[in-house]
Amino acid sequence: MGTDMDTTKMDRRARYTRMVLKQSLLELMKERPISKISVKELCEKADVNRTTFYAHYNDIEELLKQIEEELFEIIKQSLEHGLGEESVSAMLMDILTGIKDNGELCKVLFSQYGDQSCLADILKFAHDKTIKTWKHLSPDISNSDMEKLYLFFSSGSVAMIREWVLNGMVESTASIALFIDRLSCMGLASLQGTI
Repeated sequence: MGTDMDTTKMDRRARYTRMVLKQSLLELMKERPISKISVKELCEKADVNRTTFYAHYNDIEELLKQIEEELFEIIKQSLEHGLGEESVSAMLMDILTGIKDNGELCKVLFSQYGDQSCLADILKFAHDKTIKTWKHLSPDISNSDMEKLYLFFSSGSVAMIREWVLNGMVESTASIALFIDRLSCMGLASLQGTI
């Protein structure tokens, strides 16, 4: 029975250590890029020794990758409940809600010192569903044109969502999602020659 208690205590300690390392890294990333943050500095901020850090992570980049993967999983879960819907706007709402629910983390990750590809990776997850929805709405548009439109749409969406997050997410998720969806519909219509 003592070993179970010891294991639980060690698991709790490991979770706490990983949590303080993550929080400390995000705090440091508010001030400078990850390339300028040393393991020594991170450990001092988190009040853990370097041996403890290396027991959990190989390097700071691995820690950041884990933080991003956890955010991606949260957003992916919020997306999966709406995957049956035929609306790009509803899918965007799910993505934006996941981002807003993790606003402080996203502010750091999407900032000038964060990983600039993180948000783009989140939107890549929406690629297949978006293309499928667009194909349903506009079956005559070629796959090549659909892919070009998605590239344009996702790049603009990344810029708009990043700006929204960094400015405090004042506008509602619904208004941002609807704006992006309207622009994508206009893009589809222009490819059909109806605009």
